[in-house]
Amino acid sequence: MKIGDLVTLSSYGVKRDYNSRLKAEQVGIVIKVNPTATYQYTVKWPSVWASLYGATPNHSRRELKYARLKK
Repeated sequence: MKIGDLVTLSSYGVKRDYNSRLKAEQVGIVIKVNPTATYQYTVKWPSVWASLYGATPNHSRRELKYARLKK
């Protein structure tokens, strides 16, 4: 994954308590990648929770999958 990719939570990401405030069907955008970190991807999510607190949570690759946009 790289900056600008659209992502959503994987099934593993949905199951984690850390991501409980994010909805599985939300689409976020990768805004930062730190390859040396454990949670290397910083994602901007459109949820109300994220916008209220300015949160841009970090995720591991296993928690994310590429978003499939419907036509």
